[in-house]
Amino acid sequence: MASSYKTLGTEDVTVTRTPLYENIPINETMVTTADHVKTFSHRMFQSVYDYNYTLASANHLFDVSFGVSPESSASLTYNISDLSQKKNTYTQMSQVLNGYDTNNIVKTFSRDASTPFNHMFFLSFSRLLVKDEIRKGSFELELGVEAVYANKMDKTILIKDSSTVINSGPTGEWSYLYATNGTASPLQADNVIVGVIFYQAGIVALASWIFAKFDATKDELDVPAGTNLHQHKHGILSSGINYVNLDSVGAGLTTYILEKPITDGTLATNTSLANILRDRIVSITFHNTTELNSTIYFCRINGNEYNYSANPTFVDSSGKIVVKKVLADSTSTYITTVGLYSSDNELLAVGKLSEPIKKTADQSLILRVRLDV
Repeated sequence: MASSYKTLGTEDVTVTRTPLYENIPINETMVTTADHVKTFSHRMFQSVYDYNYTLASANHLFDVSFGVSPESSASLTYNISDLSQKKNTYTQMSQVLNGYDTNNIVKTFSRDASTPFNHMFFLSFSRLLVKDEIRKGSFELELGVEAVYANKMDKTILIKDSSTVINSGPTGEWSYLYATNGTASPLQADNVIVGVIFYQAGIVALASWIFAKFDATKDELDVPAGTNLHQHKHGILSSGINYVNLDSVGAGLTTYILEKPITDGTLATNTSLANILRDRIVSITFHNTTELNSTIYFCRINGNEYNYSANPTFVDSSGKIVVKKVLADSTSTYITTVGLYSSDNELLAVGKLSEPIKKTADQSLILRVRLDV
């Protein structure tokens, strides 16, 4: 316990924020290996782990789900399996991430006022990976879009966020996701908006048209039965790709397009749709962010302060200061520890110096103590 104290003034205390970044790589093996993926009987989403999910050492990476907007005419036209689940998933995500408009109506996901995202994949990353938030401008998802399933990774697209166009919502900041050409240039055009990333929530929402061919004459799914549903005016793939063969894990078909599992009553579970997206992920990378809040205390020691120790060994039995060789010598001490006390002298924190610092009457010191929260 200290025998003397020095009060810190407002000029001696400052608060700083320091962001710490960590690179998070998720590769194809992690998301496609069967025992890394936990499927639930409720079929609302899948959970992906970095190892066999039955092992105690496995870490939860993200969940995959799919949602259909209640505003989509496809949800009224087709016999969609688990339609209520898909609508509930979409509405829940909209409520949490987008909030309500001035008429107290849930805002839908959209590229602009006239282009809604009616059918969306949702990737919800675990807090273990995201920490405080995903670093802006660091997200990248590579997807295979080659039409032939056996060669699905031969043509890829890169989906990235923009660190310059940032908006605010109920859960914090968000930005659009843009598709650019990866290998073999399969896109009809570069830098097309294909989804939204929510940084603090750690959620990525992708439009279903990432697997669709562009056709200016057809709307997204909302077309009469019998037409080529794999083509619509918001599709991003070029005419060089007829359609993307989504022979997903466990689907039991050799060839079908995305709209078939969305609308077919026997295939359209969220499990099969999650399989479709996972099966074509080449890699996911981003930087997480940990915000370190620090209070810095500047402990100022003047020349005439702390040159004497309360330690009994500082003097001999006669009261003579041991460290003085002759009477004319000035006293000196070695500072090893700084204690921070409350106003009633209760010890709150202790800081240790890396090595003792000699203190004499002819010098002053400033000790910088950082307390991280």
